[in-house]
Amino acid sequence: MAILVHTASRGGYDDVTADLAVTIVDDDVPGIVLSPTSLEIQEGRADSYTVMLSVLPSTTITVHIFDQDEIGVLLSSTTLDFSTTDYETRSR
Repeated sequence: MAILVHTASRGGYDDVTADLAVTIVDDDVPGIVLSPTSLEIQEGRADSYTVMLSVLPSTTITVHIFDQDEIGVLLSSTTLDFSTTDYETRSR
């Protein structure tokens, strides 16, 4: 937390002060952002969705994709790499 101190001078405001407490909230929580958050795909059809990172990574990040329930979803890629320059670029 920081305190911003304000002081005035002249015109009867000599020695008048006011303080403002400032708290910085860190909302940079690492996460994987998916859009849409769910899909309903007809059998034999294809669809797509987008993937991106929520905050700037410090190095290249690899996101691994797999079919947890093994129901036969065919993936065009099982990994996506995001760097410090393209982490907000939507990948399919």
